[in-house]
Amino acid sequence: RLLKEAHCVGCHKMVGVPRTFVPDLNGIGSKVSRAWLVRWLKDPRSYWERTRMPNFQLSDEEAGVLADYLITFKDKGKISPLPENLRTMSEERRGKLYDLGRTRFGEARCISCHAVGGRGGTAAPDLGKIGSKVSPAWLYSYLKDPRLFQPDVEMPRYGFSDEERLAVVAYMTTELTDPEVADGPAISSDPAFYEKGKSLFRTSNCAG
Repeated sequence: RLLKEAHCVGCHKMVGVPRTFVPDLNGIGSKVSRAWLVRWLKDPRSYWERTRMPNFQLSDEEAGVLADYLITFKDKGKISPLPENLRTMSEERRGKLYDLGRTRFGEARCISCHAVGGRGGTAAPDLGKIGSKVSPAWLYSYLKDPRLFQPDVEMPRYGFSDEERLAVVAYMTTELTDPEVADGPAISSDPAFYEKGKSLFRTSNCAG
């Protein structure tokens, strides 16, 4: 059980020990912000204490170029544009969406599987800081059909209308945020970031 939970088969060949579920890195550049990714690579457990992802002791420069390399992994054809831009809508409209989203979030019993701020289920990642991690468009698309992005995920499709999904996104990206993740550059100014990041990806066995 411990061998399985530690995901030893990510690096080692082990007969009789199945691989556990880990998120697909394909499309991660369309999913997460660079600022969040840099922090995650530097210290995964500072974001999610229960993660099995090891700390590779990356320097600031290494975390930056590896994040830049991963940001190039874009989803093609899966991301649906938001019906409205959350940043430019009126305060009244945003407030109504927030209230509707909070209601639907509660009715869907998301905390049965996910924790929020350390309270709730442990079957899935903590959502307490999700608003600083994922892009609104990715979250909107993921809520529509989780298995389009992660075929093996156990999260159900809730049948939200477009308005309800936008409302849940408005609530989660407003309320469930991480003050320690600040906006940063979309990508490094280092012209060699791609090759450097690719090398780190291989030596760190990220594909494992």
